Amino acid sequence: MTTDGESIDPQLLSALEKTFGDYIADVAELLLTAGYPIGTTLVDFHGIEWTETPKDLADILDEGRLVFPFDIARRFGGGNGCADLGLYWSAISGWNIGATFDNTETTRWMNAGLNPNPKAVVDFFTEASADILAVGHPDRRLYRRPGTDLPGLMKQLRAVVGLEYRGGTHRIRNLRRNACWSHASRAILTDDARTQITVTGGELKALQHLVDYYVARELDEDHLRGFAVSLVRDLQARAATKSAAVPLRAHALAYARRSQG
Repeated sequence: MTTDGESIDPQLLSALEKTFGDYIADVAELLLTAGYPIGTTLVDFHGIEWTETPKDLADILDEGRLVFPFDIARRFGGGNGCADLGLYWSAISGWNIGATFDNTETTRWMNAGLNPNPKAVVDFFTEASADILAVGHPDRRLYRRPGTDLPGLMKQLRAVVGLEYRGGTHRIRNLRRNACWSHASRAILTDDARTQITVTGGELKALQHLVDYYVARELDEDHLRGFAVSLVRDLQARAATKSAAVPLRAHALAYARRSQG
């Protein structure tokens, strides 16, 4: 039962998770397209706010999380030492950005309602990447009481994402792959300026191992892995000749052109 005696329908909670999964995937797609790789993704609609009124707002968990890798966090906020970075959604307060700078946690709330347009969420995040304290608000607003009007929450979500379920967060793996392919191929096709750089044989071997063991963990037999392997081998072939002539092999360039065809 909820705080107002409202029964919690397990099927409704499941439907909420699926519908919100589409919402968070729509936000993720725009972030990936804008060049922000996403690490961990979580959707969980079984927190304390469905069963009782929390004694403190700190007891309310975020139902949706998009957590960014360390390297992306490091570049966030103008390179001011961000260690942890995530974009979070609460079923009573909407979106916020959480970041840690020099062991100090900073939270900025979007305060734009529960379900703002995904583009507005990404704009909020992008603006914060330059100066997190210049966007949003330090205090959260409450747009609904915990555990109440779940059908109303579902209606709000569907107004943003549509009525048909589109795969939820399961889409994000493919979205990551497509975004990586798009960014990598665009980089190769649009910048052919010669750059002089010294690379040791050990560095090239290390890069090959990273491709073989890390990238292949989830992308075995995948075209994206083939793209990465070809790029590494192109670099190895060029290094072997000690020549600054036309790039040897250039198989990665062929991959990039194929993606545009």
